[in-house]
Amino acid sequence: MNGSQSKILILIPVYNNQKTLRGICEILCSMGMEVLVVDDGSTDGSIESISGLSVHIVKHPFNMGKGQAIITGAEWAKGHSFKNILTIDGDGQHDPNDVRKFIDCLALNPDTIIIGSRDFSAPNIPDSSKFGRIFSNFWVKVESGVYIPDTQSGYRVYPVDLLLELKVRAKRYNFEVEVITKAIWAGIPVKWIDVNVTYPETSAENQSHFRPFVDNLRISVTHTMLCCRALMPVPYRKLIKNQDASRFDWSLFHPVKLFKRLLSESTTPYELGLSAALGIFLGALPLIACHTAAIIYVATKWHLNKVVAVGVSTLCAPPFVPVAAIELGHFMREGEFIRGVAPLDMIKEIHVYIFDWFLGSLIIGPLLGIIVGGGLAWFRMRRLTRASLERGID
Repeated sequence: MNGSQSKILILIPVYNNQKTLRGICEILCSMGMEVLVVDDGSTDGSIESISGLSVHIVKHPFNMGKGQAIITGAEWAKGHSFKNILTIDGDGQHDPNDVRKFIDCLALNPDTIIIGSRDFSAPNIPDSSKFGRIFSNFWVKVESGVYIPDTQSGYRVYPVDLLLELKVRAKRYNFEVEVITKAIWAGIPVKWIDVNVTYPETSAENQSHFRPFVDNLRISVTHTMLCCRALMPVPYRKLIKNQDASRFDWSLFHPVKLFKRLLSESTTPYELGLSAALGIFLGALPLIACHTAAIIYVATKWHLNKVVAVGVSTLCAPPFVPVAAIELGHFMREGEFIRGVAPLDMIKEIHVYIFDWFLGSLIIGPLLGIIVGGGLAWFRMRRLTRASLERGID
């Protein structure tokens, strides 16, 4: 076993993977790797299937979740002087031979989280998996400002000490999106490499225990909590201090460069759409005299396009949207619209109708945000598609 291999422990979190586990372990053992299997309460004889193989085994008394299995394995690794763990799923979707790619990358990038970006051009990839990856990739970018091509991949290298310092709360499949966002906040470098993936032809052959509704709901809740944390004016706890290479670009002493940066940041269709929706939603709220400040603050925290968010918010300028919100809010409270008051008089006496404005904006803001943001995202996507086709023709 060479020096780079001796520093890394292969960690396989297992829950009822009896059909695939032994084959994975045999390949890894033949490569001379140290392997730890964390049995997360299996009931199908998974552990019995690897009897006779030179692997370490830790057992949970009952199913505690994939995230907890990884933490248990990381604690075991630390107690046995391993500096890094490489997590690989026990359901057979990951190719054990790609382990060498991680080892080579780790040799050049110590103290780094390395993610295996799965090849989703492979056959039998479920549409739910494709959507889940796009969904999580987008929200991790919003939360952290960093684009990761496969935030849901469980094929990863973690530095043990840094992983345990992150204090991740998620214990199940939502662990993998929470840990990557918190790692970026903590200053831990994140890299990715391309890896192979295999999905079975039929559901009967599938050894994965990912439940699309329940686990995607958990992941959505985790993203909501991370987005809320990103809005807090409290600095993140840094585990690795690094220099902000973009600080010069944001200097007010270079206004041209600053303006170009503002125009070009976060310009994917989804990011522009969310930027517009944010501007509309906050613009519709009764944030008198501080709309622009609030929009810039939230857009900055969520790494969205500030120019688009502020620009689109002007659609909510008085009198139309505020008056519509006041009327709707009053109807929600009283069951009837305001009578005998002209729209301009409502604006002049805005303090009288502030609560109605707030109630109505909670309905009008999201609806207009979806319409405007969705329309902008669709328009941007169409432009990009047309440009791509024109380049192909040329």
